[in-house]
Amino acid sequence: MCYLVLLLSVFGSMFAAADDGLSAKESTIAVLDLRDYHDGKTRAAFIEQVREASHKVGFFALKNTGVDQKIIDNLYGALERFFAHDKEFKMLVDASDNGGQRGYTAIGKEAAKGSATGDLKEFYMMGRDISKEESALLGYPVNIFPEFMDFKTPATAFYDHLEEYSELLQEIFSLALGQEKDFLNKICVGGDTSCRMIHYPVDKTAEKNAIWAGAHTDITAFTLLPKATCEGLEVCDDQGNWIPVFIKEDAMIVNVGDFIEIFSNGYFRSSLHRVKAPDNMQEDRYSCVHFVHPRGDAELYPLPMWVEESGGHAKYICATRNEMLWERLADLGYAPDFMLKSLAENKVLERLMTVNRASLEARQAVYKAGYASDEIKKSLKND
Repeated sequence: MCYLVLLLSVFGSMFAAADDGLSAKESTIAVLDLRDYHDGKTRAAFIEQVREASHKVGFFALKNTGVDQKIIDNLYGALERFFAHDKEFKMLVDASDNGGQRGYTAIGKEAAKGSATGDLKEFYMMGRDISKEESALLGYPVNIFPEFMDFKTPATAFYDHLEEYSELLQEIFSLALGQEKDFLNKICVGGDTSCRMIHYPVDKTAEKNAIWAGAHTDITAFTLLPKATCEGLEVCDDQGNWIPVFIKEDAMIVNVGDFIEIFSNGYFRSSLHRVKAPDNMQEDRYSCVHFVHPRGDAELYPLPMWVEESGGHAKYICATRNEMLWERLADLGYAPDFMLKSLAENKVLERLMTVNRASLEARQAVYKAGYASDEIKKSLKND
């Protein structure tokens, strides 16, 4: 009981300190009211606001969501206890064997696309709870929960709650894309939606305003972010300026992922974003990120209406979700041999080259594995 009181006091002081200094600030991204979607009189205007925010920034926030804050608070408490353990305990659920998709990843091990420096964060990943038999059938990793504490209960409660909430966002984004409201649900149901639970520790030796997580886009349909324990998230606008993401109200942040950008032929922005240590940071930062994924075999392609909107030129190829994910993992150096072989057999990189979107690092990885075509070899010589 004493520990619980102390824990609540610590988190209470975090939010109080943030509110004291930021109460006069205005939200830096659009904050939309979810009640407007449920009201037939304001629904069309709400969808247009989603479309506009997705185009201009790629980030917006939703208030009056109905999300249970108690579930989020319970998870943050569990996160603090989990990450407080010595590394030898956390490594008992090490994620190295599955490309970081399930279990624990240590500080500095992951780097953003194009970065040679590892991020100053550690994290734990989980997805839907499936058996080994289902894993073999679906191709999704099995969750790895620690045995030295009960992390499964609060983590699963959070995952299930956000998964249910994400179905409403699938409907909203489908309408914003000009499709039937079940468009995204048809390709996301049974998908490998995952949750990343992140700890950004204070490092007194790090440079001022150190980058905790390097600039990246999310290789998802879209991402849900409940309020973190402190600031730090920034998004890059269309002028190349980094904007701190601050929400005055109690709201859920939503950002467009790479796959919705593809469907919109680039009209909706999967914006670069990063996490930067705030000035005079005194407390560790905890955040939970819910990545909503289509199924692995779902086809991603520019929708005809959006190709027409942009002058008839498709800026992206047609590819499956697995192909796009594996290319990203190859770019980051995480793709095992079977992924590299599949990329080569299905000519994914060659197809991406036709729209100038084939990663140099992914092409090099396929080459080093011995699977590169003559076309890939020629492109590497030219680079």
